[in-house]
Formats: sequence, structure tokens, C-alpha cells
Amino acid sequence: MSVSTTGGFQILDAGTWSQAHGDHSHYFTAEPALSDLVIEATTPGHVVNHDGYTAFFDDGTGHVTVVDSAEWEHMVEEGHLDLVREYTTEAAHHGVAVATEAGELLVTIGTEESRSGAMLLDANDEVIVSTEECPGVHGETAFTNASDEELIMVGCEDGAVVFHGDHVHKARRRRRVRPLRQPVLGRGFRRGPRRLQDRPRGHPHPGRGHEHRRRDHHPRRPVRWLGRPVHLPRPGPW
Repeated sequence: MSVSTTGGFQILDAGTWSQAHGDHSHYFTAEPALSDLVIEATTPGHVVNHDGYTAFFDDGTGHVTVVDSAEWEHMVEEGHLDLVREYTTEAAHHGVAVATEAGELLVTIGTEESRSGAMLLDANDEVIVSTEECPGVHGETAFTNASDEELIMVGCEDGAVVFHGDHVHKARRRRRVRPLRQPVLGRGFRRGPRRLQDRPRGHPHPGRGHEHRRRDHHPRRPVRWLGRPVHLPRPGPW
């Protein structure tokens, strides 16, 4: 486990381990303690464990450090890192990196002021595919599609981008359709306020000389909004 410290990422020994014993395992615990192993970083950022590799991103310099996740115990005991790969982005920014077992490295694109996209590099740091249609790029995740292909996705302010081989798919966020404040009312209802609505039931309607008859027994035409019925109160006397 890595912990952000003043000098970078410091490895924490959680104090838990297991040993296989035939058809079962034995589990042990000890006091957690910080090790002497530190991945130097000016501003420690994201740490991503993927495909058996751990990638550390330094937001202060844009430097990426990749190590083999299976070698942590050995590296902590020896007190030094066994680096698999290093890379530095063109400009420092709050970014993220993902290393794959195929030797590829995904890194974000941005500056201290803004972030615009991400790119996928091969083992020789050559760009396989790049996109800058991802404003505010942040975070990452991996998933498997219907063809059993593992894809990497990063989030954007307006959706997400998915890296699929040598091309990129943009998934835009759907806008939420908000209903109107007041649905279109059926016959017999009024939208705005009316002074006579406050009159008590049975009060004679001015100018007609007789009491208003209630029409509750008449069937009301249903009111629907976006395909769903809207339940409205029965009309009072006007």
C-alpha cells in the first residue's frame, strides 16, 4: 500500500499476510508500519495497479514510474525499486497513467491550468493513438467488452473516452431533459390563480343568481405528461 508523504509515495506494510498449507491457508497479522521504500515525487498523485503493474504519477513534474506489482515484497526487503518503465509528460498536471501487460502506457495530456485528453504509447514511447477531445480528463477504469477485449476508459467533463486498440471512442454525456414546471392541464382546470377559487363551496356565483353545481360525478378527461398520468385534484367551484 502506498501513502502520499512529503518526499513522494512511501510504501506502507499493512501487517497482514497468508501462507498456503495444503487445501487451506494460514493468515497472520502484525503492527502496520511505514517502510523505508519511497518513490520520489514532488506532488504525489494517482496510483494505478493494472495488469500486474503499478504506475505512479507525479503531478508536480508529470513523471511516471512503473514497477512490477509482484515484486513489492522483494523491493521492500531490499529497500530499492526495480523499475520497469519511466516516462515524463510534456507538462506537469494532475494526471494518471496506466501500464498494460502488452507494454503499452496510457497517460493523460494537460497543463497546470487545464487537462484536455490522453494518449496511448507503445513500448518505445511512440504514440499509438491520442485524443484531446476530453476536457478535464480525470480518473480511469478498465473493462471487458462483448468480444472479451479489455479496454481502458478515462472520464471527461462531457462524457468519457474509450481506448480501443489504435482508435478512440467518445461517449458523450446525455443531457437530462427536465419537465416543464407545470404540465398542460386538461379541460376544467386553470393554470393561474383565480380570486374566486377561495370562495366556499355552494357560494352563489356572482351575476348568475344561482349556486354553482358541482360536477364531480362527470368523468374527467385524463391528463398525461410524458406518457404518464398526472393526478390532479378535482376542480372546485369557480
